[in-house]
Amino acid sequence: MELETPAAVVVRPQISNKRRIGIGACAFLVCLLAGFVPAAAFFSEHGVWQLDPFFMAHYTQSLPASSLNFHSATAVLWTLGALIQVAMGVGWLPRRLHASLGYILVVFGCLAFLSGIALTAMSASPFPKAIGAIAVNHFTAAALATLNMLLAVVRARQKRYLEHAHAAVLCISWVSYPGISRLVGFLIEYVYPFCSLIGFSGWEGLTVIGLAAMFLATCGQACWKSPHSGRKLVCVNLIFAVCIVVNDFSRAFRGGDLLRCSVESDQVWWLTAS
Repeated sequence: MELETPAAVVVRPQISNKRRIGIGACAFLVCLLAGFVPAAAFFSEHGVWQLDPFFMAHYTQSLPASSLNFHSATAVLWTLGALIQVAMGVGWLPRRLHASLGYILVVFGCLAFLSGIALTAMSASPFPKAIGAIAVNHFTAAALATLNMLLAVVRARQKRYLEHAHAAVLCISWVSYPGISRLVGFLIEYVYPFCSLIGFSGWEGLTVIGLAAMFLATCGQACWKSPHSGRKLVCVNLIFAVCIVVNDFSRAFRGGDLLRCSVESDQVWWLTAS
């Protein structure tokens, strides 16, 4: 009994941390997918991707359909693969293909992130003169997702698995930003029943605050106590998160539409205006 007690004390926190990381990472990915369900449903019905299908169904999509389809396909494949990867990493599924799938996800991640950056640049036309706060935020999130993904690979190869997990969760949190921000925006639309996502601001800043809180709840304490670079990793990501929040809220204050509808529009899909 005296020999078994210390082992139990050591193992249980590791299992608990893995479970917390797995639940947190899956929560990010599920919310990411949920945020794009309306757009995917609208695409399946009309063959067009829209930011806000509830209010913007009649808008003409200016971005190339082929580019949107490529980005959507690679992003969905990456997200589904990431769910499997997380399940293998925390022990919910056999780990036999964990390393191989990780390298595959790096390839699909680069394709998805780079295509997302390209679409953001296309939307800021003429580029770079038309780059605004939203484009800067999206560029920053894509860069952080890519860097954290590559860092996760490096830490895995160095067999620093705890830091590998933390970098992977940070990557997932930044990847989730576009989908979760839409989910937050759609929920806020119930407060402003005649306002599309482009009719009010602040929902992206609120999303980043939520993402930071979710990450800190998932593995912030373990990151902070990491014996290597975990604390620096958290600080760098939090600094950029604060910059994005300040940038988004500043834009909203300047435009006078911080969580306040500036342009009303009719609901044109699914929901019935009352």
